[in-house]
Amino acid sequence: MVAAVQAKALFWWRHRHSGFNARQQKLLNRLLDAEPDGFEGGMTLRKAIGLTSVSQALEPIGAGRSRAYRLTAQG
Repeated sequence: MVAAVQAKALFWWRHRHSGFNARQQKLLNRLLDAEPDGFEGGMTLRKAIGLTSVSQALEPIGAGRSRAYRLTAQG
């Protein structure tokens, strides 16, 4: 547990000037808190949207492992 806290603190120290907004910070904290096992079921776009309470600004292109995203007309 101590190692996980140290890893999270080190991440934020290294990225202190990265300019993440509050929603990005919230998502990153949830991912960091899930370590070392990772986020259950992996982090999907749908889960990220649910955690950050933002509308879906990305549109999926393709399928499977080659799926990519682009901004929607609304986004």
